[in-house]
Amino acid sequence: MPQSDASAQVDDDGPDVGLDKQTSSSGLDVLPPEFFRDVLRPWLHPYIVRSSCTTVPAFQRFCGVYPRPKDASEEDKHAVIDQAWKDPNQGLLFRCFSALCYVLAQFGALLGSHMYYILFLPFLFWSIDTMLARHVVWLWAYMMFVGQAIKDHLRLPRPPAVDPTVRCLEGVWALEFGFPSTHVLAVMSQAFMIVVFTYEQDYAGKNQYPLGIAVAIAFAFTAITCMARLYLGVHCVPDLIGGFIIFVPLFMAFLSVDQALDAWATTSRGALILPSAVGGCMLAMYPRADGPWVKSAYGDTAIVSGVAAGVTTASHLVALSYDRFPLLWLEVPFWSWLALVLARSVLGFAVVAVVRAVVKPLCHTIIPRLAGQSSQPSHERYAVDIPTKFIVYSAVGFTAVAVVPAVFEAVGLTLALIEN
Repeated sequence: MPQSDASAQVDDDGPDVGLDKQTSSSGLDVLPPEFFRDVLRPWLHPYIVRSSCTTVPAFQRFCGVYPRPKDASEEDKHAVIDQAWKDPNQGLLFRCFSALCYVLAQFGALLGSHMYYILFLPFLFWSIDTMLARHVVWLWAYMMFVGQAIKDHLRLPRPPAVDPTVRCLEGVWALEFGFPSTHVLAVMSQAFMIVVFTYEQDYAGKNQYPLGIAVAIAFAFTAITCMARLYLGVHCVPDLIGGFIIFVPLFMAFLSVDQALDAWATTSRGALILPSAVGGCMLAMYPRADGPWVKSAYGDTAIVSGVAAGVTTASHLVALSYDRFPLLWLEVPFWSWLALVLARSVLGFAVVAVVRAVVKPLCHTIIPRLAGQSSQPSHERYAVDIPTKFIVYSAVGFTAVAVVPAVFEAVGLTLALIEN
């Protein structure tokens, strides 16, 4: 991560487009920082700038997103009509087309949001298939760590930093860097992991799995995500291509070890300790500044790593005691399955919320004392913010996989409820 006075995060427009900034560092770098600073970054930067100044604004105009006035201030930039579907002076057909683009963009943005992961990953564990859910979480953490680390090593700008007329419609990520698109990495990894896993399991039997349709759906989700990133003004075309290029070798590498990893996690006692140790070591390897705290992808990486560590440890403890729950809508009435899903979700999220509400304040109390006194707020100290997020979300992942199923068993929300 860059230092605050030499950071790419200079104002609302996002990262500086210059290349003469101090290189980020970490406790242990897999590749020398010089490789990113002197080779990749100068090569990629012109393509980022060109796409940010041409393709992104052109795509936004095509979809009915109005350019941001160059003289717009922080106070008035959202006061004007920024999209055609809100503009009564536009024709009905163009307003409808713009509204459709807006809906697709919001859906694409949702696929990589925190809310999506909060809802989707527990749903996989509690109501679909625990083995599939484990693989999705592991691949998601693997992809996100690599993508986020590359992003904070290269420190390449997002489109609004290059062209002030690009309208950024998703400000939550505006202070992070652009290349590669981790939304593309995350969505592709989950979509294609589900396709590969369900194809191998052949739930319906008789080798009648609709592979072509499944692959088409996965590509459709990927295409919607790419469209959304351009529409929202948070990525340019090279960011999306970079995400795809990084995804292919990482996905193939994961598929070569996923079954062995699952066997190890569910049978080896090392799964009780190594996930947290590996997660901590990986966060120590993450590129970060030696100076003051600056918002980057580091915090989200700690969250993802914590979830993966908690899920892995919990999976070992429950591997023999908690039945898998494979796509039962093929075997039982859909409405019975849906009722069980809703009941499990309400109870499960309540349990997870309680655990998070307990663990987070404890971490905020204990970790700052262990890290020593500082004039900085706790959430702006690497030594506090990163361990806190890792521990809290390790507890969340562990609870979702080990504690919540035990609660389901205790109250009778089990397979037997819908089979009888």
